[in-house]
Amino acid sequence: MEITVTEFCFNNPAGGTAISDGTFGNEAYPHPTATVTPIKGWFDYECGWRFIGESADPLLTTYLEAHGHPEDRRVFFSEFDLADRRDLGPLIDFASIQAQ
Repeated sequence: MEITVTEFCFNNPAGGTAISDGTFGNEAYPHPTATVTPIKGWFDYECGWRFIGESADPLLTTYLEAHGHPEDRRVFFSEFDLADRRDLGPLIDFASIQAQ
């Protein structure tokens, strides 16, 4: 499954949090969307559905190689970062099956 997101978090080179819009001093992701493959999901009662994924997009992979942690290239996103809200249903199904 591949999902398109409009924003995401990732680990910066030091292992801290970086945000794709450049909020924490990192260079902003220069494209309007990124494609990711989810690997884990859960419901957070404070933030809604949250997910961890990996890059499924060569542009995102290049960005993470240049600006992210050298080993941990995971991407973190929530239901509010989805480019297409219709993707939420399949993501919830994925997270529910994975949790069993």
